[in-house]
Amino acid sequence: MVGVLVGWELRVESPFIDMRMLVRNGALTRTCLRMLITYTGMYLMVYGFAQWLQDAAGYSADHAGLIQLSTTAFALVCSWIVARSSSVRKPLIAGSVPLLPGALLMVFVDAGSSLVYLLLLVGVFGITQGLGSVSNQEVVYHNAPKGQTGSASGLSRTAIQIGATIASSIIGPVFGEFTTDAGVHTLAWIVPAPGMAGSLLTVADPALKGKEPE
Repeated sequence: MVGVLVGWELRVESPFIDMRMLVRNGALTRTCLRMLITYTGMYLMVYGFAQWLQDAAGYSADHAGLIQLSTTAFALVCSWIVARSSSVRKPLIAGSVPLLPGALLMVFVDAGSSLVYLLLLVGVFGITQGLGSVSNQEVVYHNAPKGQTGSASGLSRTAIQIGATIASSIIGPVFGEFTTDAGVHTLAWIVPAPGMAGSLLTVADPALKGKEPE
């Protein structure tokens, strides 16, 4: 379905979503790729951990949802801080880093872990969400061609959803029929990969070197 949409948009004279914009605009393409990579790591925790909390740790759906609110709380604080900063590159680099300690906390979690430990674990991932969301959107708006800010923003949101889809496709085979501590530990070894890839992509992005969005 996505392939059909892309093919159609590339053929028509006035596309609803200008896919050619990504080809012409390297800075925007790299930003979308960075969002895809980072949110793949995020959703590995969001989807996988929520399932583990209910199936393995024995929490109800309501309680599992409340525990996940720690991610939102940390994200809100970090978003508030970044929104008042003139820097973009530093928050983007810093935003990928928490995936590494977050993964380390996942390695040692088990069904008997304390509530404080669980809240800290999911909260660490909120730092990535808070630092990255505002900064990436700022870069998208800065690099979008005139009159195409809406399309550029839509493409960035699509990148996030693709990251969620990739994460879901990984979680299924890892967990298999039953959600266990071992399954979460396996996810923990996968999470650092998008974290490191996101950091490297940010550091190497020439559009972010020595230049901040106005």
